[in-house]
Amino acid sequence: MTTNISTEKEPANGNKKLIIILQILLVVAWLALMILIAWFSSKPAETSTAQSQAVGTVICKVVIKDFKTFTQALKQYYIETVDKFVRKGAHFTEYAVLGMLSLGVFNCSLRKISDRLKKKIKPGKFFSFFLIPVLWCCLYSTTDELHQLFVDGRAASPLDVLIDTSGAIFGILILLLIRMIVLKIRSARRSKKEQGKTT
Repeated sequence: MTTNISTEKEPANGNKKLIIILQILLVVAWLALMILIAWFSSKPAETSTAQSQAVGTVICKVVIKDFKTFTQALKQYYIETVDKFVRKGAHFTEYAVLGMLSLGVFNCSLRKISDRLKKKIKPGKFFSFFLIPVLWCCLYSTTDELHQLFVDGRAASPLDVLIDTSGAIFGILILLLIRMIVLKIRSARRSKKEQGKTT
């Protein structure tokens, strides 16, 4: 009996350690991304524009036929046009990832709080699963735009806050959709096993 109890506890302890490690990595990735976003925003307008236009130039060379034969003025027009999409796309993408990470971080935190309060808070509710991470991303985006007011040549953009928040919502919804699909697959497998046992 004692050997059976010990063997049952070992995987449980192993799972707990793995969960703790994953939670730490989640928080580290979450903080690292926010630091990275702030670092990008701290670059002067001239440096930031040069970097994004370099990406735009590569895209133009790949996508537009005979781009090399264009006049310098026409090249610059296409590069600047693509640059706008690159910048807004970068905003959307980085906040989609931040939204996913925020969803994980806040729901892990709420679960710990609910355990301490004897499960008075239910982390599975819509508010905790969706609204809190979205509000956090929106708040962080707002502070990031305000931070740019103090950077040489840069300004705050309410449109960027809207794009960032939209990206966060998109990322969170994608993650919740994946979670829902996984749970449905698990429940379907369990029902099949139960049917197999009864037959």
